[in-house]
Amino acid sequence: MTRKCELTGKLPMAGQLRSHAENKTKRVFRPNLCKVTLMSDILKRSFRVRISAHALKTVEHRGGLDAFLKKAKPGTLSPKCLQIKRDIAKAEAEAGGLKDAAIREAKTIKARAEQELQVLRMEMNAERAKMQAELDRVQQEFVAQATSLLVVRANAASRINDAVEEEDEDW
Repeated sequence: MTRKCELTGKLPMAGQLRSHAENKTKRVFRPNLCKVTLMSDILKRSFRVRISAHALKTVEHRGGLDAFLKKAKPGTLSPKCLQIKRDIAKAEAEAGGLKDAAIREAKTIKARAEQELQVLRMEMNAERAKMQAELDRVQQEFVAQATSLLVVRANAASRINDAVEEEDEDW
């Protein structure tokens, strides 16, 4: 099995160790490969892959295996990861059709709700107008009764004054 990251395609690199005396010794810089299990949110399954620690950080940073594979170039992926990427794209296409139908249904529901809201507002305004008319009528009755009461009091007061004046004259 090659020492290659399945997601990024990182391979071992050749280089040299340099001592204090500047001696050159050939060496190999190997990627830090880890066997990890990554979960696909769209496919609802987990996949066991051998990736570098750097790739694992990148997967976490991008928001999971699905997001990483969407952005990844096919040339860097292993055949296993390419198959996962195709499966994810297929699942998204199927979900996209359902998603479009759900969006259309949500729009129709929203339109119906707005129509019902408009009808309720119209009914509320009509009810408000009726209540205002009733209030105006009651206020007019109250003003009429208050006016008649004031007239009655004024008449009563004038009678009392006349009676008091008559008594004063009698004295």
